[in-house]
Amino acid sequence: MGKNVARPRGRIALILLPVLVYLFLLSPVFNSELVFTPAWAVKVDEAPVQNGGDSSLTLKKEVKDLIPFKLDRIFGYISPDGTLQFRDTVLYNTLVNNYGFINYSNVSENLVLRNPDGSILSSFRTSGYPVILEGNRVIVIDTSRSSLKELDFSGTEKWKRDFPIIITSIGGNGSLLFVGRADGNAELLDGNGALVYQWKTEGTRISIVYACAVSESGNYLAVIAGIDPQKLVLLEKKDAAYRPVMTQILDSSFRRAVNLQFSGADRYLFFEDSEKLWCYDLEKKQEFSQVAGVRSLQVLEDPQNPLFFHIYSIPEHRVFQIFSRTGYTLTQMIIDETSFLDVLPGTLYLGEGGTLMRLNIGHN
Repeated sequence: MGKNVARPRGRIALILLPVLVYLFLLSPVFNSELVFTPAWAVKVDEAPVQNGGDSSLTLKKEVKDLIPFKLDRIFGYISPDGTLQFRDTVLYNTLVNNYGFINYSNVSENLVLRNPDGSILSSFRTSGYPVILEGNRVIVIDTSRSSLKELDFSGTEKWKRDFPIIITSIGGNGSLLFVGRADGNAELLDGNGALVYQWKTEGTRISIVYACAVSESGNYLAVIAGIDPQKLVLLEKKDAAYRPVMTQILDSSFRRAVNLQFSGADRYLFFEDSEKLWCYDLEKKQEFSQVAGVRSLQVLEDPQNPLFFHIYSIPEHRVFQIFSRTGYTLTQMIIDETSFLDVLPGTLYLGEGGTLMRLNIGHN
């Protein structure tokens, strides 16, 4: 069994230096009470693995505390204290969460679901690719991109649904799936794959759905669809039916997947427009924008502090940005194209350039 090697403070400071410089020296003025404290930094391709590759390790209750990560071609699990628990190399792609992972090739007809320690949980034949690994369920899309099915962690098929045209977008919240199609329709499916609601693009020259999202409670849906013009439509569930509560004509004319997501607790909607990320406050009915470069990739909220963490791309680089709930940009810095971001209450996990680091967010 590998040992948990202590990381010298000097090495942590050296690896974290670019991040710390931006956060503490070059950024605009932070809230005077807000403090970012470095906890550790780990080179994920060099650090010793706690179980030494022993797939018989049983993580038991600690599994829920592990941080699943994917950084360039390496993925695995790391504990909150910086101990690397599992590491492997991405084949074609991998989906990883707290319950387990699927690491698959582009020609495989079998999917293998493994525990966070690498031991096999189940294996099943399928002619498609996993697109969602949520909780203990797997959503697989057929190679024709016109069929979806849900499997549980034993590999048992729970439901399957065929569509008349290719699927262009999928959003979910753990129990509902919102599926966008190339004909401009979007279908909301329940946990059994049954149709709950159907939405149709209207008032555009070309009808196609580019993004779908479902809020945590399922009370809100959002869609970005159409060309000439391209629209954002927000729907709210009222009297057991979904009704449009906001329609916004966008400046964009995206012909690709678009970043569209709700924050936790149904508070904010984030959506990508032409070189901007918009944040719409569902409670106050107000919105503000942030720079999003060529493409907005990921935005996360710290539920314990009034902060948003955003990664967007510019030519040949990515940018890590922190902004407040009032829309004020606190700082931003150029990072490596291979990056990782996760936020837990009061804790920031940031990976770039092969290094995964933890910063604790606190107050004076």
